[in-house]
Amino acid sequence: MKGLRALSPALVSSLIALFVALGGTNAYASGLIWGQNSPHATAANLLRTCKRAIGFPIVALTPNTPALRRANRRIQAAYRKCTAKGRLAHLSSAHPKDKALRDAYHAHLDLMFGILEYRTYGGNVVRTDLGQDVLRNAQAHIARGRREAKHALAEL
Repeated sequence: MKGLRALSPALVSSLIALFVALGGTNAYASGLIWGQNSPHATAANLLRTCKRAIGFPIVALTPNTPALRRANRRIQAAYRKCTAKGRLAHLSSAHPKDKALRDAYHAHLDLMFGILEYRTYGGNVVRTDLGQDVLRNAQAHIARGRREAKHALAEL
């Protein structure tokens, strides 16, 4: 066969290097190399996401203002990011003796309960019912959750 000729050694080695590089990138991206799929890394990521989502101040709101509408949008976004479909609860229950996961779960619960109460407060303000006790509960839960999250993230 005249049309086929042997591949040069340089081409063969460059193809091998290309496939190794692509395979390594894929393994790195999927988290296999650096352990990104470990329960601690997943819990830290979920907790960090929730904590960042509630980075805005938990303050009293005034009815019928643009600040109220803006705050309600931020509250809804934080609520969606903090619920995480129970993944942290699943991690904690799958590893019941892991104190770091348990602490992360409790911090996440406080943050989630706090944002739920602040969401309730925001809805009350829309209806011009200023439930200050709901606001205080939300502030207390979120403050405790932030403290616990800082401690839990240091353990993870």
